[in-house]
Amino acid sequence: MLAPLCLGLYCAALLTAAAWDVARFEIPDALSLLLAAGFAALVLGGGAAALPGLTAGAAVLAAGFALFARGLIGGGDVKLMAATALWTGWTGLPGYLAATALAGGALALLLLALRRLLRRAAARGFGGELLSPAGGIPYGVALAAGGLLALPPPLAAALGPLGN
Repeated sequence: MLAPLCLGLYCAALLTAAAWDVARFEIPDALSLLLAAGFAALVLGGGAAALPGLTAGAAVLAAGFALFARGLIGGGDVKLMAATALWTGWTGLPGYLAATALAGGALALLLLALRRLLRRAAARGFGGELLSPAGGIPYGVALAAGGLLALPPPLAAALGPLGN
C-alpha cells in the first residue's frame, strides 16, 4: 500500500521540479527534501533497501558537487539528481543517468530550434531567459524525465505488470 503512495509523491515532486525550473531556472530545495523523505518512508515501510540508495545518492551528490564547483551544473540540479539516485540505488542508476542524458540532449535540441524559430519574439523579451539565445537550459526537465523514464525498481514493482 505504501509503494503506490510513494510512486505518486515521486512523480509529483519530479514534475513540479521540472515545471519550476522552466518557470524560474531554479529547483526548490524543498522538492529534493520531499524526495528524500519519501525514500525514507519507503525504506521504513519495507519497500526498499536503505544502503544501496544511500550510497548511490551520496556518490551522485559528490560527483555533482564536483561539477557544480566547476560551474558545469546548478546546485538545485545536483540536489535533485542525488535525491532521485536515492530511489534508484545502484541497480537503477545507470538507466536513470542514461535516460537523463538522452532527455537533456533532446531538450537542448528543442530549445535551440525554438530559440531559432522564435528569435524575433525573444528579442522583444517574449519567453524571457528560456527563449533567449544566451539563455541556459532548465536541466531539471531532463532530470525529471530521466527519473520518470527509468522508474526506480521499488516503484516499478508498485505498478505490477505495467512496471516490468
